[in-house]
Formats: sequence, C-alpha cells, structure tokens
Amino acid sequence: MGWEIRERAAGQVTVVELAGRITLGDSGDGVEERLQEIIQGGVRALLVDLGGVEVLDSRGIKALVRAFISMQKRDGQLKLMKPTPRIRQVLDITRLLQVFEVFEDEESARKSFGEP
Repeated sequence: MGWEIRERAAGQVTVVELAGRITLGDSGDGVEERLQEIIQGGVRALLVDLGGVEVLDSRGIKALVRAFISMQKRDGQLKLMKPTPRIRQVLDITRLLQVFEVFEDEESARKSFGEP
C-alpha cells in the first residue's frame, strides 16, 4: 500500500492525517472508502491533514471531492490542512483552492470550525 491514514479527535473536530501516495496505482480507492466510513460514522467537522502526502492524482482528488460533497449533504464541513507546495499546486491547478478552505496549522483550522 502506498498510503497511510490515521484518525484522531481534536475536540469536536475529527482530524484525518493522510500520508504517502494517493494515486490510482497506489490503491487510492482505499482512501476514498475510509473517508466515507469516517463520514458515515456521524462526523460533522472533518479536517484532512495533507502534510504527509507526497503525490495526489485524479484518484486522490476524487476522494477529497467526494468526501467534501458527502459532508455538505450531512450539513457538515470538511477542510484541508498543511498541503505541501506540490499538493497545493495540484489543488490550485484543479481550482480546488477555491472550493476547500485550506489552513497551514491545526489551531487556526480548528478555530474555523468554532473550536475554542
């Protein structure tokens, strides 16, 4: 497997830390499935940490977009945190920086959800 995913609670926010390669050839489907499982578990505030992601292709983008839409349908919010310069460039090229709220640190991201 070319990726890792860890989940933790930070107050009322669920932080999902992604690492590795989230691509078609590296089982990117598993990331999408795991994000959907987390969302279906009732999460209302989801923060996806991209700091450890090396490569993000169309499969990874699909996983993030699908998770974002799923959260909106459940009146929840999904935000991104710490994209590397390379991942930020992918998000910019795909115009997803206009869709997702992106933060450089966890404190400001959590505050954006209304956390103290």
